[in-house]
Amino acid sequence: MSQCQTQSEIPTFAERSIAMFDEGETIFEDGAVGREMFVVLSGAVEISIRSKTKQIIMRILRKGQFFGEFSAIDAKPRSATARSTESGTRLMRIDQAEFVYLVTNQPAFALMVMNVLVSRLRTRVVHPEELEYRYAASM
Repeated sequence: MSQCQTQSEIPTFAERSIAMFDEGETIFEDGAVGREMFVVLSGAVEISIRSKTKQIIMRILRKGQFFGEFSAIDAKPRSATARSTESGTRLMRIDQAEFVYLVTNQPAFALMVMNVLVSRLRTRVVHPEELEYRYAASM
């Protein structure tokens, strides 16, 4: 920190980690390398996967919801595409080191992530007919 910077001039973690997206802007694509997750602060984000012929919308996420946690956990390529569906969508980026810190030091955060992961896995594994419905609706 230089001497001319005061404590109030140093951006906080949250301020450094905020990203803005316009409507239709891609946040990340299926197969891209990533090591962070995102929390929706405002606006909306569409999560979709690609079938052989179409893009299938899996969910629309809004304020307080998160996505990208798979790559924050295992640093493997993205399993879906994330795209902003509203202008001025604001996201907080949580990189892998911050994610590990939160999981290690905030048990409530770890439980919340586990609950969402289980819910998302159940949707993919237990209810494949739901995917067919979503596919038909997105055509």
